[in-house]
Amino acid sequence: MERELFLYLYDLAIALDKPLACRAPFTAAVIVAVAVWACVHERSIAWACDPAHWWGLEFGRLPSQSTMSRRLRSARVLALLQAMEDQLKTRQPAGCCQIVDAKPLAVGGCTKDPDACRGRAARDMAKGYKLFVIWGDGALPLAWHVGPMNCSEQRMCEQLLPEIRGGGYLLADKVYDANRLFRLAVEHGYQLVTPRKYPHQRISPNARHPARLHSIELTSRRFGEALLRYRDRIEQRFAQLTNFPGGLAPLPNHVRRQARVARWVRLKLLLYAAYLLHPPSLTPTPAVA
Repeated sequence: MERELFLYLYDLAIALDKPLACRAPFTAAVIVAVAVWACVHERSIAWACDPAHWWGLEFGRLPSQSTMSRRLRSARVLALLQAMEDQLKTRQPAGCCQIVDAKPLAVGGCTKDPDACRGRAARDMAKGYKLFVIWGDGALPLAWHVGPMNCSEQRMCEQLLPEIRGGGYLLADKVYDANRLFRLAVEHGYQLVTPRKYPHQRISPNARHPARLHSIELTSRRFGEALLRYRDRIEQRFAQLTNFPGGLAPLPNHVRRQARVARWVRLKLLLYAAYLLHPPSLTPTPAVA
């Protein structure tokens, strides 16, 4: 199954890569393919650079670990990864309900990673990172970002909201019950719907934004209750993202520093989209040319 997911993304990378007149011995599609092969097997880039670990796939000459490290940071490879993500987003249905949430990505408490911070993770404290998403009905989030564990979910929502388009309902839990988020959501065409963080307290006059009052009115009716139940789909998304073959398991020891974690998460999201849009079959897969 992992091989079929790899081949699907490799074909997509080849189709979207635009070779330029340069002296680079490896195309951006090859660099992305080696990174995907490492990611789908939960291994390091150095492991994927060894031809012995390709198990019968005729891939040709492989780049070295140092070449991979340099090229993965290049603008051309980053642009190709973004193009792959954008292409898969166009294959997903548009919906009127988007969900904003965060998923902790914990690492060991004794890690020396200077980017990993201690923060709240699922009603507990942990050290590591968080994946912040706004997710709709498609296989990929409409917007996402990886930040330290102690990063505010409200602040990240403010950064992600300008990246989405369309309008509708933006569903969230009570952590996002803040007046400025209701105001920002309205500015981008969305009605934020959340449970009240302090349901028994009186709302101060300065926090009575019309969108916030409308959210309180909605959640007191059956339609609003149905919207909040629909928000539970984000938990199903996170569960699927972490449980399919090659999914987003706990971060391996070789995935540290925020840039590497973000790249690892992006590859996992691409694999998840491939898994949903192109379900692997039980038929044999061809060798890579």
